[in-house]
Amino acid sequence: MKPLLLLALGCSAAFGQLGKTPEECAKRYGPPGKLPQKDQIGYESGGFLIRITFAEGKARAASFHKKSSKGEITDAEVAALLAGFAGGSPWTRDEATTVTSFQRWITEDHKLVAHRYRQSVEIMSSDQIAK
Repeated sequence: MKPLLLLALGCSAAFGQLGKTPEECAKRYGPPGKLPQKDQIGYESGGFLIRITFAEGKARAASFHKKSSKGEITDAEVAALLAGFAGGSPWTRDEATTVTSFQRWITEDHKLVAHRYRQSVEIMSSDQIAK
């Protein structure tokens, strides 16, 4: 339960990370790691590998991949991530996606979209999808 608490606390300000610069993200997650794509920066926090994708110098997407290979990301972990990014706008799950290993949510204001795979959650601004 401790990693989930750290994740929830780590996500409390996570919504603000979309739209932030790489320097501002580093203040939140710690020193960045190197990734092969020049528009992405990696971090490790709360038992997750975190990949932030930047466009025009601002964070546009965040991907959280569970470091442990001992199972899928839990519903509680997904809920903590979604709550941290919501910015006051409730999430709605796309019921058509729940019959597979893929799930999708969108915020009520349509500014953010989230995808859940087995061991990861990706949250992105809706303008990032169009690119």
